[in-house]
Amino acid sequence: MSTISAMPLLLCEQFMDKDMELQSVPNQFGMHGLLKIIKKENPGLTSLAVGTDFTKLGLNLMSTEPLFKTFASPWADIPAKLEPECTIPKCYNDRQPCALEVRCVDLLWFHNAHKLFIP
Repeated sequence: MSTISAMPLLLCEQFMDKDMELQSVPNQFGMHGLLKIIKKENPGLTSLAVGTDFTKLGLNLMSTEPLFKTFASPWADIPAKLEPECTIPKCYNDRQPCALEVRCVDLLWFHNAHKLFIP
Protein backbone atom coordinates (compact mmCIF):
# COMPACT_ATOMS: atom_id res chain seq x y z
CA MET A 1 0.00 0.00 0.00
CA SER A 2 2.83 2.42 0.75
CA THR A 3 4.40 1.86 -2.69
CA ILE A 4 1.13 2.82 -4.43
CA SER A 5 0.75 6.07 -2.47
CA ALA A 6 4.38 7.05 -3.13
CA MET A 7 4.08 6.46 -6.89
CA PRO A 8 2.17 9.69 -7.80
CA LEU A 9 4.70 11.72 -5.83
CA LEU A 10 7.57 10.23 -7.83
CA LEU A 11 5.79 10.99 -11.14
CA CYS A 12 5.19 14.55 -9.99
CA GLU A 13 8.86 15.01 -9.08
CA GLN A 14 9.94 14.00 -12.59
CA PHE A 15 8.16 16.96 -14.20
CA MET A 16 9.12 19.62 -11.65
CA ASP A 17 12.03 22.03 -11.96
CA LYS A 18 15.08 21.03 -9.96
CA ASP A 19 15.12 24.25 -7.94
CA MET A 20 11.38 24.28 -7.23
CA GLU A 21 10.15 22.48 -4.14
CA LEU A 22 6.67 21.21 -3.41
CA GLN A 23 4.63 23.94 -1.82
CA SER A 24 1.01 24.77 -1.15
CA VAL A 25 -1.12 26.43 -3.82
CA PRO A 26 -1.39 29.86 -2.08
CA ASN A 27 2.40 30.03 -1.75
CA GLN A 28 2.94 28.89 -5.33
CA PHE A 29 0.60 31.47 -6.88
CA GLY A 30 1.03 34.20 -4.26
CA MET A 31 3.85 36.61 -3.49
CA HIS A 32 6.25 33.79 -2.57
CA GLY A 33 5.78 32.20 -5.98
CA LEU A 34 6.27 35.56 -7.70
CA LEU A 35 9.53 36.14 -5.83
CA LYS A 36 10.81 32.73 -6.94
CA ILE A 37 10.07 33.59 -10.59
CA ILE A 38 11.74 37.02 -10.33
CA LYS A 39 14.90 35.58 -8.75
CA LYS A 40 15.31 32.92 -11.44
CA GLU A 41 17.80 33.20 -14.25
CA ASN A 42 15.20 32.90 -17.05
CA PRO A 43 14.75 36.43 -18.48
CA GLY A 44 11.52 35.45 -20.26
CA LEU A 45 9.74 34.52 -17.05
CA THR A 46 11.18 37.51 -15.24
CA SER A 47 9.91 39.95 -17.87
CA LEU A 48 6.46 38.35 -17.74
CA ALA A 49 6.34 38.63 -13.97
CA VAL A 50 7.75 42.15 -13.69
CA GLY A 51 6.36 43.65 -16.90
CA THR A 52 7.75 45.75 -19.73
CA ASP A 53 8.61 49.44 -19.77
CA PHE A 54 6.74 50.83 -22.79
CA THR A 55 8.92 53.95 -22.92
CA LYS A 56 11.82 51.71 -23.99
CA LEU A 57 9.66 50.55 -26.88
CA GLY A 58 9.03 54.12 -28.08
CA LEU A 59 5.70 54.98 -26.43
CA ASN A 60 5.50 58.57 -25.22
CA LEU A 61 3.63 58.41 -21.92
CA MET A 62 3.88 62.19 -21.43
CA SER A 63 1.79 62.93 -24.53
CA THR A 64 -1.26 65.14 -24.05
CA GLU A 65 -3.20 63.19 -26.70
CA PRO A 66 -5.15 60.09 -25.74
CA LEU A 67 -3.00 56.98 -26.18
CA PHE A 68 -5.79 54.74 -27.44
CA LYS A 69 -6.26 56.67 -30.71
CA THR A 70 -2.77 56.05 -32.03
CA PHE A 71 -1.35 53.19 -29.96
CA ALA A 72 -2.09 49.82 -31.56
CA SER A 73 0.58 47.66 -29.93
CA PRO A 74 4.14 48.07 -28.66
CA TRP A 75 5.28 45.91 -31.58
CA ALA A 76 3.26 47.65 -34.34
CA ASP A 77 5.21 49.73 -36.86
CA ILE A 78 2.21 51.85 -37.88
CA PRO A 79 -0.40 53.60 -35.70
CA ALA A 80 -3.88 52.21 -35.30
CA LYS A 81 -6.47 53.12 -37.94
CA LEU A 82 -9.13 55.51 -36.72
CA GLU A 83 -11.84 54.60 -39.22
CA PRO A 84 -12.93 51.09 -40.14
CA GLU A 85 -12.14 49.87 -43.65
CA CYS A 86 -15.73 48.78 -44.30
CA THR A 87 -18.54 51.13 -45.26
CA ILE A 88 -21.65 51.43 -43.16
CA PRO A 89 -24.94 51.71 -45.09
CA LYS A 90 -26.57 55.12 -44.81
CA CYS A 91 -29.83 53.67 -43.52
CA TYR A 92 -28.06 52.60 -40.30
CA ASN A 93 -27.10 56.21 -39.55
CA ASP A 94 -30.52 57.71 -40.31
CA ARG A 95 -32.83 57.88 -37.34
CA GLN A 96 -36.47 58.24 -38.17
CA PRO A 97 -38.68 59.74 -35.47
CA CYS A 98 -41.39 57.54 -34.06
CA ALA A 99 -44.90 58.70 -34.91
CA LEU A 100 -46.81 58.64 -31.64
CA GLU A 101 -50.14 59.50 -33.24
CA VAL A 102 -50.06 56.38 -35.38
CA ARG A 103 -49.32 54.19 -32.36
CA CYS A 104 -52.23 55.65 -30.41
CA VAL A 105 -54.69 55.26 -33.30
CA ASP A 106 -53.62 51.66 -33.84
CA LEU A 107 -54.28 50.89 -30.17
CA LEU A 108 -57.89 52.00 -30.47
CA TRP A 109 -58.68 49.19 -32.93
CA PHE A 110 -57.45 46.39 -30.66
CA HIS A 111 -59.69 44.61 -28.19
CA ASN A 112 -58.85 45.29 -24.52
CA ALA A 113 -57.74 41.67 -24.03
CA HIS A 114 -55.04 42.10 -26.70
CA LYS A 115 -53.63 45.45 -25.57
CA LEU A 116 -50.20 45.58 -23.94
CA PHE A 117 -48.47 48.38 -22.14
CA ILE A 118 -46.29 50.34 -24.58
CA PRO A 119 -44.08 53.00 -22.98
